[in-house]
Amino acid sequence: MTWFAVGGLGPELAGPAERLLMGYERHGDEWRRGYPVSTPQLDRCWENFSASASAMLRQAARLDPVPWREALRELCDRTGGGRLGW
Repeated sequence: MTWFAVGGLGPELAGPAERLLMGYERHGDEWRRGYPVSTPQLDRCWENFSASASAMLRQAARLDPVPWREALRELCDRTGGGRLGW
């Protein structure tokens, strides 16, 4: 089992962590979730999680703005403007 965990959050991030880290178990001041080592692309998942967790928590706490315009532009660029079946 490989564990993803977030801990040592101040009070301003603890509330948003409760909402944002769905599926994670809280143990003291840490939220964690185990994944089987056989999970496909687990290394890449960890890279994305560790690179993004702080920004996601700060945005959820409304301490940093969410770059919606840039995100939507990136989505359009990646999908090439083609039709998507939502």
